[in-house]
Amino acid sequence: MKTIAKLFDLLVITIFDYLPVAVRAIWRNRQMLLHLGISIYALHLFLSPVFAIEDYSTSLPDYPYEFGEILESQIGQYGRWEVLNMDKLAYAVAMAETGDCTKGAGRYNNCFGIMHWPNGVRTLRRYETKEDSYEHFKEIWSKHYKTFPTYSMAVKWTGNDNPKRWLEIVNYYYERTT
Repeated sequence: MKTIAKLFDLLVITIFDYLPVAVRAIWRNRQMLLHLGISIYALHLFLSPVFAIEDYSTSLPDYPYEFGEILESQIGQYGRWEVLNMDKLAYAVAMAETGDCTKGAGRYNNCFGIMHWPNGVRTLRRYETKEDSYEHFKEIWSKHYKTFPTYSMAVKWTGNDNPKRWLEIVNYYYERTT
């Protein structure tokens, strides 16, 4: 890796040291343009395998996923696809939304503040049981979001009502739930 870094440094120094000289030479001697083009192309051929990015997308399974299977997740810091535990995520979101059905919409067994629009009027959805709410959340999340929440997803899910804090709470409970 150090060799690549040294080659890159040498390349940058060479380009910036000789660029003005090359520009003047191009004006004076058009044949220099041909040599410069050949040199740049040769450098491209030499360095392109070094900086090639491998495409991992061909090894991913196709949708749709069933609950508990691997969902397409954010590429983590190690460049791998992570498994999204929908039960842990549902609990974490329920804690962020209603304290796991103890506050607000929780009185209607709606642990997630899920809305619907009967007759064009936005209202809280009511569920028979808390478990029904959990199952509906998992359906919604696996169909429309598919990954662990990001800030932009938090904005969408919360209606831009303090998405940063919502995401902090979801992360906190997701990491601490077994």
